[in-house]
Amino acid sequence: MKKILLSIAIFLLTVNITRAADMGGLGIYPANPDPDIPLSSSWFIYNLVPGEEKQDVVNIQNTSEETLTAKVYPVDATTTADGAFALLDEKENKEDMGAWVKLPISEITLAPGESRQVPFTVRIPADASTGSHLGGIVIQNLQVKEGKGVNIVTRVGVRIYETVPGNLVRLLDLTDLSWKLVNDKVNLVFNLENKGNVHLDLIGKITYVNALTGKTVNEVDADLRTVLPGKPTKVPFVWQKTPLAGSYIARIKIDYGNEMEVIEREIRFAYVTKKAMIMAGAGLFVLVILKAILARKK
Repeated sequence: MKKILLSIAIFLLTVNITRAADMGGLGIYPANPDPDIPLSSSWFIYNLVPGEEKQDVVNIQNTSEETLTAKVYPVDATTTADGAFALLDEKENKEDMGAWVKLPISEITLAPGESRQVPFTVRIPADASTGSHLGGIVIQNLQVKEGKGVNIVTRVGVRIYETVPGNLVRLLDLTDLSWKLVNDKVNLVFNLENKGNVHLDLIGKITYVNALTGKTVNEVDADLRTVLPGKPTKVPFVWQKTPLAGSYIARIKIDYGNEMEVIEREIRFAYVTKKAMIMAGAGLFVLVILKAILARKK
């Protein structure tokens, strides 16, 4: 039987987790965080100029009770279809940070509980463009776990944020806002495009308003995370508390910086869910039956 290769990865998506990105017994994090930069305990954060070179150190640890051997390699970053930050696969072309980071090793073996510091070099090309350049360092467990028809490969990585100084532009655009009813849930879909040259960390909120009364019926946070420059992202969002029927307005507000960096859009829609139609049909059927029974009694 042919087996599917499944890759499971974690790349320090938020700062609310522990310093080490830990999965499958492997952990990775900056060895020398800058106390003046809080996020540097989880990510590497640089503001290097074109032509500059920096030496740094990453800490790799084995938190399991067995000896582990792992690949170690740098990669570029991207965003997934739903807007999540991700580090590319080892085989993907390296055109950005993945090509600028040089490691002295490509493989590491750690005893149970062992932690080891690995130096690396970041070299910014002389012609590097102004703005954000993102990537990361990944460790990949060489021990592939077998499941029913699936082979599981575990990767864990740490982000690298480099911002080349210069004319930094922060500009977000939201277009093609639409809606449709899927499985009795209102699905909103819109495109987000970072038209600037720096990455944008987004905070989103969607407010649903009754179009007839103007009353807010639901307000939810939209998990939009990070948008990279020049990478349009189609964002789907399901209204989990979709009422059975009605006319509503969805108001989307996305904050991507200070008070001046806010984008707002809205869309109006009306619908009747299948469940509502079935209930209405059942109610009509009961009325017909009752009417027939009453007619017989007369």
